Amino acid sequence: MNQPGWVNDWCDRGFIFDISERLAEGIAKIHAQCTPPCPRVTTAREYLAARQSAKDAWNASPNG
Repeated sequence: MNQPGWVNDWCDRGFIFDISERLAEGIAKIHAQCTPPCPRVTTAREYLAARQSAKDAWNASPNG
């Protein structure tokens, strides 16, 4: 089981309602110390990676 973060920000909840890039970045910072990575930081990191992948694809396209 994960140790609760200093703000006890629902480490056990992977679902993040109305996620945005800014929210995901904040969650990733708050939960950076969770060992092993908690579901919440995993979701945030996956979201950020998907957003970056989409940005990279857009920039590589002729329209980007």
